[in-house]
Amino acid sequence: MVFDVMQSLGYILLIFSPVQYSKLSKLFVLVSFAGRMALTNYLMQTIVGIFLFTFLGLGLFGTLAPSRLLLLCVVVFGLQVYASRGYLKVYKQGPMESLWRKLI
Repeated sequence: MVFDVMQSLGYILLIFSPVQYSKLSKLFVLVSFAGRMALTNYLMQTIVGIFLFTFLGLGLFGTLAPSRLLLLCVVVFGLQVYASRGYLKVYKQGPMESLWRKLI
């Protein structure tokens, strides 16, 4: 188990170290918008997943190839990044984050 954790940390460092010094860092600025609305995006992904994969929506569970699932994930996350960027231009934080802040 300790080896698995160390291996995961190694992969993370392997991925993020070169990004820190390259032009790819601009890509992570876009992802940061989704990170600032993490709770909202998590709940939105859950709702989209329920709609796409269960009997309540399209019922696609078990019908898509892994390559199509990966494409679907990239599209959904891209839309979330785009929506988060637009939302954060107007408001300081996401709707669920502000509700969470008010409740706490």
